[in-house]
Amino acid sequence: MKDVTDSATKRNVSFSDGKRPGKATLPNMDLDSGQYRDSSVRSGLNQVDASKADVFNDTSSRGASSSLRQQLPSARSQRIRNFLEDIESETAGHPTPTRVSNAINKTLTESDESLEASQAHTETESDSGRVHVASRRESRNVGDATFLTECSFAVSHDKLVEIITEVQPFEPYWEDLTAIDLSKRGATSVARLKEFLPKLDEVNLNDNEISYLSGIPSTVRTLFAAGNKISSLTAINHLSNIQYLDLSRNDLDGVSALSCLRHLREIKIDHNRITDLGDLLQTDSLVKMSCVGNRIAELDLRQAKWPRLETLDLSDNDIAGVFALERLGSLVTLNLESNNLTELVVAEPMPSLRILRISNNDVAEVDLSSFPRLRTLYADNNSLSGLDRSNPRTISRLENLSLRNQRGRTLRLSYDDLRDVKRLYISGNPLAIDFFPSKALYSMAYLEAAACKLSDWPVDFARRLPNLRHLNLNYNFIEDLAGLRGLQGLRKLSVIGGRLGTDSTRGVVADLRDLGTLESVDLRMNPCTLNFYLPVIVTDTAAFCALRTQDDRTTPGSPSWASMDVNFRRSLPDEWYSKRLIYRGLVAMACEGIQTIDGLQMSNAERAKAGQLVESALADVV
Repeated sequence: MKDVTDSATKRNVSFSDGKRPGKATLPNMDLDSGQYRDSSVRSGLNQVDASKADVFNDTSSRGASSSLRQQLPSARSQRIRNFLEDIESETAGHPTPTRVSNAINKTLTESDESLEASQAHTETESDSGRVHVASRRESRNVGDATFLTECSFAVSHDKLVEIITEVQPFEPYWEDLTAIDLSKRGATSVARLKEFLPKLDEVNLNDNEISYLSGIPSTVRTLFAAGNKISSLTAINHLSNIQYLDLSRNDLDGVSALSCLRHLREIKIDHNRITDLGDLLQTDSLVKMSCVGNRIAELDLRQAKWPRLETLDLSDNDIAGVFALERLGSLVTLNLESNNLTELVVAEPMPSLRILRISNNDVAEVDLSSFPRLRTLYADNNSLSGLDRSNPRTISRLENLSLRNQRGRTLRLSYDDLRDVKRLYISGNPLAIDFFPSKALYSMAYLEAAACKLSDWPVDFARRLPNLRHLNLNYNFIEDLAGLRGLQGLRKLSVIGGRLGTDSTRGVVADLRDLGTLESVDLRMNPCTLNFYLPVIVTDTAAFCALRTQDDRTTPGSPSWASMDVNFRRSLPDEWYSKRLIYRGLVAMACEGIQTIDGLQMSNAERAKAGQLVESALADVV
C-alpha cells in the first residue's frame, strides 16, 4: 500500500494505529476516487450491500471464510468511516471547528476501546453490534453536551469582555486595575474575571444576574454584590481576604457559607430570607453588621465573639427576644426598629452605647441605667409612659429623644429626662398644659409636638423653653400665638391645621411682631389662611404626627408645591388674590427677616407689590 503524505497538512485526528502525517484514510482506498483498489474487496462489499447486512450485526460471521474476512474492511475502520461522515454532515459550516474536533477526538477514543473489546469476542458479534450502535449515539450526545457547555462559557466570557470594555474603554492595561464598577450591566457570570483583572481590590457587581462568585480574584477586599441571584450554596471560601461584603437583595436563607471569612469587618445582608446568625457569631473581626428585612425571630448572643462590633442593624425582622446583649462591649449603635420586642433588658450596663433605635415595637419600659451614656433614643410607636432608672444615681444625658405615638398611659417626662435634650419629638401624644417641668430647659432647641390635642399653651411656655429655635405645633387647637411672646431666638414656626385667626387675622399678625428673628412661618389650614392656599391633605394620622409627608410636599422651594400654587393662585378671583397678597405683606412687614411664608419663598418683587397694596388699603381706610 502506498502511503499518501502531505507535509503541509496537519493531522486532524490521531488513532491508535500509529501517527502518520496527512489525512486519515481507510486501507486499500484510493484517495481521489474514494474506491478500493482490490477487486476482491470491492466484490465483497457489493455482496454485503446486496444482502443489506450491517458489518457489526453479521450473525453468520462464524461460518464466513477467513480469506473474505481478511479482504473486507475491519469493523473498526467501517465504524470510523460512518462516524466521520455523520459528523461532517451534522457540523458542516460550524464556526468553531476546533471545539468540534476536540469532541470528535474524545468520542473516537471511547469508540476505539469499545471496538477492540468487540473484536476480542467475535462469537457474540450480533449483541456487540447493538451495543456499538447505542455507544455511537451516546458518544454523540456526550460530544454535543461538551460542545454546548463550551459555548455557554464562551458566551459568558465574551459578555464579560464586552462589559469590561464598556466600563474601561480607555484603559489598555486591565491587569493593573485595582477597582472596577460592573453594576447594572446584565452580567450573568464573572468566570475568568481573575484572568483579566488579577489585581482587583474592589469590585461592584450590584444589580446583575450573577449566581456564582467563582472567578473573582482572591485579592478582592471589598465586594458589592447586592441585587443578584446568590444563594446560601454559593461558594465564597476562595475570597478569604474580603473585609467589606454587601449581599443585600439576594436569595440567602442562611449565613453558613460566610463563616469562613475570618477577616470580615463590615457585612450587609439586607432583604434576604435569613433566619439565624449563629454561623457568624465566631467572626471576631466584625465592626459593622446590617441584616435589615430578614426573618430572624430571636437574637441569642451568648456564644457571640464580637468584641469589636460597633454598629448592629437588625430592623424590620421578627425578633421577639434579645439575649446577652451586654456581651457586645464595643457596641455604639443598635437598631431594633420594626420587630416584635416587648422588653429590652440587659444584665450589665452598656457604657459604650450611644444610639438606640427601638421604634415600632411594643416595649413598655426602657431603663436608662442600662445605657448610662446614651445620647440618642428613638422609641416611636411603643407602649411607654415614661423613662425609668433602676439606679437613681444614673444621670441621663440624652440629646435626641423621640417618643411619638405611645400606646400607653399619658406620657410623662421629668426634668432629669429632658435636661440635656436638644431635639424632642413627642407628636401624637396627648399633652397636659403642665407637661414641661418648671425648671427651664436651656438645651432644647427643637420641639415637635404635632397632634397633641393642645387647646391652650403650656404654662410659661416661653420661659421654660427660652432657647427654642424650631417649633412644630401642627394639627392642634391653639387659637392664638400669645404663648410665643418672649421667644427671642425662634427662627422657624409651623402651626398648620390649627384654629388661628378665628376672630380676625390682626391678632395673629400682632403676635408675630414680637418674633423679630423669625425666618420661616407656616400657618396654612387655619381660619385666617383657609382660602388663600390649596389644602394640605394628609390621609394617614400617623404620618401627620411626624409631619414627614407634609414636609416633603411643602418645603420651601419644593417644585410640586410651588407649581400647584401657581395654578391655584391664577384661579383665585381678584378680590381673594388681593386679600392673600395683603396678608403676606402684613406678615413680611411684621417680621423683617422673614424669607418663607406658608411654604413659599417671599421674593423681593412680591414683597414690594404687597407693600404697595397694603399702603393703598391703609390710605382707603383713612
